[in-house]
Amino acid sequence: MGRALEFNDTTVSNDTIFGTTTSLGVPDINGQPATIMHFTPSVASWGGYKMYHQAAPNGGGAYVNQYTLIYDIYLPFATWRSLLQTGVGNTSDGDLFIQPNGSVGISGVYNGNVTAGSWHRVAVAIDLTGPGSPVLTKFIDGVKVGNQTTGLSAQDGRFALDVYALLFGDQDGDAAETFVNSIQFSNGRRPDAFIAALGGPSSAKIPGAIKAAIEGGNIVIRWTGGVPLQSASSITGPWTTLGVSSPYTPPAGSTQKFYRPKIP
Repeated sequence: MGRALEFNDTTVSNDTIFGTTTSLGVPDINGQPATIMHFTPSVASWGGYKMYHQAAPNGGGAYVNQYTLIYDIYLPFATWRSLLQTGVGNTSDGDLFIQPNGSVGISGVYNGNVTAGSWHRVAVAIDLTGPGSPVLTKFIDGVKVGNQTTGLSAQDGRFALDVYALLFGDQDGDAAETFVNSIQFSNGRRPDAFIAALGGPSSAKIPGAIKAAIEGGNIVIRWTGGVPLQSASSITGPWTTLGVSSPYTPPAGSTQKFYRPKIP
């Protein structure tokens, strides 16, 4: 996992609050309360949140040309909303939007319907280098709604990522009140089958993120999505599903093990 999101500036910090679906007065997710973030932009040029993805340049370029972004979000009303701003100075238009009719895209190519008043999982997978590139694949709640191949940039162009990008940033008013349950960045374009298997939003966050750290002298593994944890002695498997929940402390010993969340 990359670094935690950072406020782009003091305005964004002041415009952001944290709470639960209950305390912030929005519906629970699949009947389950969740800890969420709520922002209401107070200025037209709103910088959003710095996403230091910590991915190395890929696709043969100097920037990150292949990546996946997944959002669990709630839109209280329909309007233009920027999901991604690759220009870190926020001096140009955003690079991925939800239109007032709920469709997702850029450059006049929009697909799907992210309805206001409901939680949704929006996923986009970008590959600017190929084969068959450039392409922007779009999913809503695990259903593929678009495979955009026009209106994009070539390798290292507009849609490639520098060391960080801005989430929800836009320079001319296309940022609006939004509730966020979870956001996940993946290095590389996730396969369609992987994104489809994630399905819709979950109060347990988006499956797939995992982190191991030393806590109190012990290795502690944490992962998202409320899914099972799997282990293997080799990165190629075979993988065994463990009956444990996050956080998990593996047994003491020197045997090498690999761990991953089990995606449905």
